[in-house]
Amino acid sequence: MALPIATAEEMGRVDTRAIENFGIPSAALMETAGGRAAQIIWERFGKPGLRVLVLAGKGNNGGDGFVIARHLLNRGAAVRVMAIFPLEEASGDSAIFLSILQKMDIGIDEAGGEEGISALASAARHCDLVVDALLGTGFAPPARGFIGEALSALSGVRTPIAAVDIPSGLDATSGAAEPPFLSAELTVTFGALKRGHYLMPAAGYAGEVRLIDIGIPRACLDEENISLRLIERSDVAGFL
Repeated sequence: MALPIATAEEMGRVDTRAIENFGIPSAALMETAGGRAAQIIWERFGKPGLRVLVLAGKGNNGGDGFVIARHLLNRGAAVRVMAIFPLEEASGDSAIFLSILQKMDIGIDEAGGEEGISALASAARHCDLVVDALLGTGFAPPARGFIGEALSALSGVRTPIAAVDIPSGLDATSGAAEPPFLSAELTVTFGALKRGHYLMPAAGYAGEVRLIDIGIPRACLDEENISLRLIERSDVAGFL
């Protein structure tokens, strides 16, 4: 079956259906997303003593990053987390998974101001992998202010990046790529593919895109009636 390629708004409504109509706890979806993302990241980059920097934003994308950090630590990675917001401002599911990290042996730092920009770039240079959990699919470029400065600094670092949902700074719906933004070697996305994974120029910065099933009922996607689809080999094999 041709895979749906959703806009950010369509994916948001699909998530809402799963939570409100089917009663799936949003925290359960986040735990599944982060755990399975960590597995794929480890399969691609894992090695003994892997040094990982998880960059976490304020919101669900950052919450996914907190879950990924825990699972990578459990797999043997040396994990450091840097948040671009005051930790006391974490809320909802993100706060739940941040609290778990704070009870574990994971260094969690807050980055802010000019010193924070330098610290982010330095930490990214001195690790083996950066997990980009800064901005989610709902972001519309361009990035300005502190996050814009952070993305500008991080974009000059050559450390491999694994992005959560879509590399930060890119538009998940239109495929726009207005600097500053990050370029990933691997992008893990949840529930459905996003248009920005296949529309240029954003698609050129997403690297390998891996779609993760996090348990959203198929009916949630069917009811959205997403018009854009990705044709797979199995869809055309019968015609050959």
